[in-house]
Amino acid sequence: MTKQQFLDGKEFTLGTSHFKLASNGTMIVRVYRKADGTKLFEDFSCAVSVIGYKSFEAFTYVMDQEVEIKYNFKDLTLYTPVEDTVKKVCGACGGDPTNCDGC
Repeated sequence: MTKQQFLDGKEFTLGTSHFKLASNGTMIVRVYRKADGTKLFEDFSCAVSVIGYKSFEAFTYVMDQEVEIKYNFKDLTLYTPVEDTVKKVCGACGGDPTNCDGC
């Protein structure tokens, strides 16, 4: 992921969780999705303290203890919607629909 994609609020994944920079640019929100990719809701994850050239820093509190994190943009994976990862096939012949001859 690039810094610009991060600043544009593009969704990214860490492990199996989805996140994005909120529109106000001050916090990271977690995006909850069903297995089919349908978005359910968003929830606060952490506050952003620094957005640098190559990374960002954020913090949150867990049981009255401050927890700080730092991630490089290059280590974030841009989210790919589920429908984009499903192989599309021709309903008639089962082949690639872009190379299908008159099905």
